[in-house]
Amino acid sequence: DGEDVAAVAPAEPPATVDRMLHPSGIVPRIDNVMSNGNLGCAVDLHAFAERVGNVVYEPKRHAALSLYLRRPKGTIQLYASGKAVCTGCRSEADARACMRKLAKLARRVGCKAHLAAFRVTNIFGACDADFDIKLAHLANAYNIEYNPERSAKLTWHQSNPSVVLEITSKGHVGLSGTTRTQDLSTTFEQVFPLLKAFSKERENTTFTAPPPVPTQSAAPQLAVIGLAGPTLASPPLLAQVGPPSSRLRGPPQQQQHPPAP
Repeated sequence: DGEDVAAVAPAEPPATVDRMLHPSGIVPRIDNVMSNGNLGCAVDLHAFAERVGNVVYEPKRHAALSLYLRRPKGTIQLYASGKAVCTGCRSEADARACMRKLAKLARRVGCKAHLAAFRVTNIFGACDADFDIKLAHLANAYNIEYNPERSAKLTWHQSNPSVVLEITSKGHVGLSGTTRTQDLSTTFEQVFPLLKAFSKERENTTFTAPPPVPTQSAAPQLAVIGLAGPTLASPPLLAQVGPPSSRLRGPPQQQQHPPAP
């Protein structure tokens, strides 16, 4: 397809939440949309890397060429066979626009490329439940395998629709494993009352630093309070220590001589 690709802005959360569609008042955000497609022809990756910017190609390390797009934002792994994998988009429209832009760049290199077999393979989303969750109690109630020593997240597989949830004790919920954006919201609304049943009040994590301890460079001096006011006492004198004989005898006496005649 040869039509030009307009810049697609990243998807933003709605300003107001429709309570009919989202009774919990929480709308999961889209973090990553993975997709793949085919250009319908072989691509000379060396020529593509020389003529197109924002490209990383190291054939000795990886068989694919990495193309980084800004508008719309996304990363494409392009193989010589024409197969391409796109990641980092925030919506299906952005992923399709990235693939169309890839086909346009490939035609500039000389390939008869056109976008074919485009499909979304996985969608990753996340949201915050605004409360802490007792993961051990939740796992016991619904027979979910949970080992906190192995992972801090509880992995919960839902079958209708098919979505995988990764839940933390702080209420962060990650959703993946589906190809439809609506499945993320539907699954979260189904499990939200169950998470609320095992909620707990969030702990106050505010840390108050203790007051600094004053340091003194010299030994403290004692104050002596008298009539004239407080004065600083002088340090005690050290007793002179000598041999035992000098401590028992008194001061030396002068020897008296008889007067001369």
